[in-house]
Amino acid sequence: MTGESSKRRLRIENKKKKMAALLDIVKLNEYDRAQKTKQKEQEIQSPSSPRPEAEPSPKRLKSAKGECIDRDEALEEPPPPKIGEIGFSGKPRLEGDEFIALKKTLREKTQKIRNQPNFRLRELGENASLTTDINDRVPMFLSDLQHLIMYSQLGVHAPYLPSRWCALEKYNRLINTNLLVIENISLYHFVAYESLFPFLSSTFDHKLEMITPASYKSDIVKDLSMVPLTGL
Repeated sequence: MTGESSKRRLRIENKKKKMAALLDIVKLNEYDRAQKTKQKEQEIQSPSSPRPEAEPSPKRLKSAKGECIDRDEALEEPPPPKIGEIGFSGKPRLEGDEFIALKKTLREKTQKIRNQPNFRLRELGENASLTTDINDRVPMFLSDLQHLIMYSQLGVHAPYLPSRWCALEKYNRLINTNLLVIENISLYHFVAYESLFPFLSSTFDHKLEMITPASYKSDIVKDLSMVPLTGL
């Protein structure tokens, strides 16, 4: 019993010490809070203290090249460019009506480029191009050309689209579509005597190989004229 009572007495004393320490902390917090409140009241009642003056900047500054220049000269704005003065690009500066006219011309040229039709080949079209090696080349069908012609005239309303082998952007900006059929001439004749066709070589960027209808006993004009009315 004596041992238990002594332990209990120690626990009570420890609790008393903790309570006393907690009371001291509370008193210190209240004292600090009162001091802060008093200091704020004094700041409100007393006029604000003057701000310390900024140190004057040095009279002479260093430029990007390391040269010493006057501070007043460094703060001065550069003079406006003169008419006809050469700019950084080596061309004369434009102002007023000349600048507005140049800006208008550039805008019109950009708009014209955006509205210009664009034709490009896809993977199947590249495989049929004459720039591809003959051993890797895969000829196209005449129906592929027919789909391109119909798309250039009807657009999305065409029964078939040429998206399998090419892409035609801004088709509605086309002025006209021309088709020239030369019979009894094969790809061999064109490749062997390409120098005799300077117009074809210089005008057309894309040259592709196609399976001639003569190989399945048909005719080019006949195959192109057989237009499908509806797509599958």
